[in-house]
Amino acid sequence: ASPSLAQDAHSTSSGQATTSSAAKRESTSDRIKMKREEASKAAMAKRQAFNTKLTAIRDGRKKAIVERTDKRLGEINTKRTDQMAEYLARLTSIVTKIESRIAKVKMRGLDVGTAEAALVEAKAAIKAASEAVEAQAGKSYVITITDEAGLKNAVGSAMSSLQGDLR
Repeated sequence: ASPSLAQDAHSTSSGQATTSSAAKRESTSDRIKMKREEASKAAMAKRQAFNTKLTAIRDGRKKAIVERTDKRLGEINTKRTDQMAEYLARLTSIVTKIESRIAKVKMRGLDVGTAEAALVEAKAAIKAASEAVEAQAGKSYVITITDEAGLKNAVGSAMSSLQGDLR
């Protein structure tokens, strides 16, 4: 009778942990969406200035390249932050599984102090990474055009900024 009670207790706690993990994933993705919306609202003025300056560029080829690059910067940021959020969700799921295994081992009376300490450390690292991903999702990259001669530097600066932030 004792093993089945332990299994029932484990399945209940595992179900709660799974629900909690799913709720954390949803809340993280919701926070990322909210950050993106805030960033897009904040970037509207920059985007309008960009479009105004873009119309001043005479060379059609340069204009198309700058437009395409500006669009791609946003797409890259979105794609990478989504990938990072998915990875963090998988890590959270793994942490949940480890918690349940630690609980099983603890019920058998074994020492789990180091495992619990490592688990706390992992949770802190995941939380920090999640906050960093949310912050990155809230950033927008709009190329600042000054004049046609400085296009190369402006595009390069925006690209470098995105690459640096993603590292």
